[in-house]
Amino acid sequence: MAKSKQIGFLGRRFLRKPARIRGFSESEVLIRWPEILPAYAAYSRPKSLNRSGVLEIVTNSASAANNMQMQGQALIDRINQFFGYGAVKKLRFVVTGFLPKLEEPIKRLEADEKAEDWAVERCKDVQDTELRERLEKLGALIEMENRQK
Repeated sequence: MAKSKQIGFLGRRFLRKPARIRGFSESEVLIRWPEILPAYAAYSRPKSLNRSGVLEIVTNSASAANNMQMQGQALIDRINQFFGYGAVKKLRFVVTGFLPKLEEPIKRLEADEKAEDWAVERCKDVQDTELRERLEKLGALIEMENRQK
């Protein structure tokens, strides 16, 4: 337990100056973003907070930005609740190409021999060789996925 407190303390200490440069008087919003907005933390990050209360948030897609924009006032209220005062008055979104942080790595699905045999049997009447091979691969993966459910 003591080690995690020390690491947290170091994170705050080293982030304090960069956070101020980016407009954050409190580095906590950078460190604790997943706590503040857990539903949005995987695909958004705070970028800067200017003196007039505009919080710039980086998202990884336009649909994420649109979704967050529609929730605007609720998000502002939640962020301000974290600050303890009305620090944020408006949200601005910037769409970039960062990859979201996934809780679990995406597992590559591979078909076993039984699924491949199943797919070969279903596609045997397809005349075009290239099309038949692709359908067999797709069918085997679908069969594997259905069996895992």
